[in-house]
Formats: sequence, C-alpha cells, structure tokens
Amino acid sequence: MKQNIFDRVMDYIDENIQKDTETIKSGIINQININSNLFGQYFSVLTGGDTLGIYIRSRRLYYAARELQGDPQKSICDIALDYGYSDQSSFTRAFTTKYGFPPSELRHKHGAYFLENNKYYYEDFDSKAADSRTHWIWREFERTGFIDGYNLEFIESVEKGSKEFGFDIDTCYAMADLAERLEVPAFALMQEVFELVVKIKEDPSYLANDEMTAIRLGIRSYEDLQKICEYYACKYYELNSCMVDEYYHSHS
Repeated sequence: MKQNIFDRVMDYIDENIQKDTETIKSGIINQININSNLFGQYFSVLTGGDTLGIYIRSRRLYYAARELQGDPQKSICDIALDYGYSDQSSFTRAFTTKYGFPPSELRHKHGAYFLENNKYYYEDFDSKAADSRTHWIWREFERTGFIDGYNLEFIESVEKGSKEFGFDIDTCYAMADLAERLEVPAFALMQEVFELVVKIKEDPSYLANDEMTAIRLGIRSYEDLQKICEYYACKYYELNSCMVDEYYHSHS
C-alpha cells in the first residue's frame, strides 16, 4: 500500500530535522517532488493556521528534548548547535517558550517528564470540519489518497477563488475542473465568471444581448430566450442552433 503524500512529507521532516528549515523545504521539492510553498498552504488550511515553518521548529525542539533526556552526557550547547541554534541561549529561549521550563530543568527531571510527540498524520484531522474549505480539502485528499503538485495547485485555486469571489467550494471545484479540461488558468476562469455574474446582476437582459446566445443561435428576443430555455428545461448556455431552429419550427 502506498503511503500518502502528507505522511511522507511529515516523515521526511523528521528524518532531516537537524537540517535548517530552508534545506528541509528544498528537500521536499527535490526528494518528494512537491512544491513546498503550495504544500505549506494546504498544510495551513488543514491544521487550522499552523505554518510549515512553525511545525518544523516544533519538531526540532521535540527531538532536541528527547536527546536531552536520552543522552545526559551530551552538553546542552552541543545539542543546541546540532539542531540549528546559533548558541545555547537562543535554544534555551525557544525551548522554554515551548515547554514552560528551560532545558536544564528537563535534565533534572530525568525520565520523569513525558514528552508528547506532536507529529502530524493526515488521519488526525476532522473529516467533518465545519469550515467548508477544510472539509472540501479533506474530501479531495480522501478521494485521491495523494496530494501531488498538480492537486496542490488545484486546491490553491479553489481556496483562492472561494476567498476572492465568494463562490462556494463546489462551484470553485467545478470551475477549476473545467479550467483543467480547457487548459486555462483556473483562477482566471473564476475571475471571468465573477465579472459575468456582476454584469448579469446589473443588467438582467445582458445574456439576451450576448452574441453567443442571440445572434449566433438566431434567438429573436430575450423573451424568446426564456421560453426556449423553459421548453427544453435547460440553461441558456446549453442551447445550440438546432434546438433553436426546432423550437421556432414547432411554434410557427
């Protein structure tokens, strides 16, 4: 069984936790073939606001704390340097912020303090989240089992379109899917649709004046457009010239 991409990235972070954050992000691109910026956006939505950088720092402190407990002979300064801190004082500040006490105190606790493993797995997240964007992303992740570079761009377009234009997630999903088939940028298509909606709301007769529906199809008036759509129980954009000709022939 293939491992999902989310968990592969989480494992890669742990396996390379002593490297600096930018090196880890580069490795996500080079080793797993995932755009780390796009993955970071997906990660932030799914986790409710955590950034990938904050998560990496949290994991780094967890592993440093494990080493403090497991290797009492190794100096705190050496551990700090191993995990990318410039000196012991900066490590102590970060450690104290996370755990509420300095690293030297953890040493005094020996093995009595339980270190919670804060590693994320994709199954940790609520598939019934109230937020529609989070719920949709979960559903898409469940459907594919993988989040690859293309799917992350797809998710980014859906997320951006929903926030920018106020479309619901299902509408954004449909437009992004159409954009893929038309080989056009999804966000650009959403913007065109939004501008069309604005024009229609400002002038309901806009559609009747559209060359595609009135002149090319041979529709004689806006009233006829409404009647033809009612006759075929379809939307204006589903009409073709044969349907229009048949309607006028049967109503002549």
